[in-house]
Amino acid sequence: MPDKKEMILSEEYADIILPAFPCFLNQYQEQGAQLFNDFYGMIHYPITSEIFLDTLSGGFFYNTIPKLYTLLDTVSLDAAGITAAQNQPVLNLMGRNILLGFIDTGIDYTHPAFRLTSGETRILGIWDQTIQTGTPPYDLEYGSAYTREMIDQALLSDDPLALVPTADENGHGTFLAGVAGGSPLPENDFNGAAPEASIAVVKLKEAKQYLKELFYVTGSAPAYQMTDIMMGIRYLSKLSQELAKPLVICLGLGTNQGSHSGSAPLDSMFSQVKSPRGFHVV
Repeated sequence: MPDKKEMILSEEYADIILPAFPCFLNQYQEQGAQLFNDFYGMIHYPITSEIFLDTLSGGFFYNTIPKLYTLLDTVSLDAAGITAAQNQPVLNLMGRNILLGFIDTGIDYTHPAFRLTSGETRILGIWDQTIQTGTPPYDLEYGSAYTREMIDQALLSDDPLALVPTADENGHGTFLAGVAGGSPLPENDFNGAAPEASIAVVKLKEAKQYLKELFYVTGSAPAYQMTDIMMGIRYLSKLSQELAKPLVICLGLGTNQGSHSGSAPLDSMFSQVKSPRGFHVV
């Protein structure tokens, strides 16, 4: 029987979102059960299995099927009014002691916009879901986690990607992180909205092919599935708790699928994790 990691990554397995309950992990152990939080979990079935085929014919609720998200356009600091707010001396809104979390296409961690004046990184953690050669973070079963210490060591190397091989091939995540939290670069007339914030990043893997076919997604536009986003929230939440820092999650993704009433699993997860003080989503 394949392990959880194989089920998560394999194109032969479908991912199903279910409400969680006290014995969820034990009851669905053979289906590779994982938890997003106390309210939702995920299991896996072969896409050829009868129970999954029943899903498509109404055997499960529509909300159990992960919806697909794609990249949103970004806006400038000036258009958002961020620069004007930053320049208020009384407010001093620079993001100090805040953790900015990004769930997107990754980040170019070598860029000077994400480094201190000393040259050390401002990035406290990266979880790259697309790289399977490293160690996954916390209780997550896939991808590779990179710490601040690992990134700093890579930055001292002549070949940083040989030590920390995560990269942002698309550029969307790097742009978003730069706008929201980039360090001042006077020579380029650039300053992020929260230049003193710490940064954490989740690089999403591409959605499974069966979901793209199910939702008639064609072409070259990237598509990411809800379950990977929800796991990204779990990673960022655990990292912020470990660091004892308030967390602001920046999600530059959108969809026209699913509920428009705020009752989808991802919407509910955001509502539930925002309940404690020190957690916000933008």
